[in-house]
Amino acid sequence: MTDSTTFHELCRTIQTIRETRGSNAKIATCADYLSQLSDGNLYLASRFMGEGAFDNISGKRASVGSRTSGLAAAQFCEIDYDLVFKPCRTATGSSSETIEKLMFATPSAREKREPSKWTLTEIEEVFDRLFEVSSRADKQEILLNTWQQMTPVEIKYFIRMLGQGSLRIGFETRSLVSAIAKAFGHKSETVRYAHMITGSVGKTAVLAKQNRLDEATFKLFHPLSFMLASPIESRALDSLDGYIGEEKFDGMRCQLHARGNEIKLFSRDL
Repeated sequence: MTDSTTFHELCRTIQTIRETRGSNAKIATCADYLSQLSDGNLYLASRFMGEGAFDNISGKRASVGSRTSGLAAAQFCEIDYDLVFKPCRTATGSSSETIEKLMFATPSAREKREPSKWTLTEIEEVFDRLFEVSSRADKQEILLNTWQQMTPVEIKYFIRMLGQGSLRIGFETRSLVSAIAKAFGHKSETVRYAHMITGSVGKTAVLAKQNRLDEATFKLFHPLSFMLASPIESRALDSLDGYIGEEKFDGMRCQLHARGNEIKLFSRDL
């Protein structure tokens, strides 16, 4: 097992991207990492970075809120949740950042942790276990057992992936798609279109690696990525031909899939 296949190396790469200035430099760092991965690890790494613990189209959620992870961290670090953890979280403005710092700073947390070389597949299995249990106590038990074998930076991004949202590193899905394109020698627009069709950034990355982007297919009840406004490279246009302006109305975007009597509505977060 090479370092690039471990969850720790993924988290180190994510942290490096966060600390890197400039979109192009961030994309290059990510592309270099992705280019080293096998198909299975590429799928998982892209998914964890771009979508979180689960594929957006899976409909699965870990349902681990900030209070659940905060209470688990307070127990792990042997501190009072109200008197210590909450003020620290207020100071940092981030629950996951607070937990990372406490894992470094508290002697009890350092003593309990013996970092292991988690594979991406093993992390996926932990995410699945968190999805399968419903009680806060069961979820916290899984968190505590997992954290014993993680470094602080792994714990931070593990928590953020559970949120199924942005990792907050200044590197959103559009940049990840560009990194996939750079890693495997494709045009960004081609990869972006495949991602829109499949609805899965992990599947798109594997298709790009295998030079099979033209095989990207749409399936009913697997929602497409929603069309969003994006900046053009230059506002200095010689002609507006080919562009359409439309009114913007307040409301919630919705995507409808129907086959016979089966109908599903998908919101913007799929």
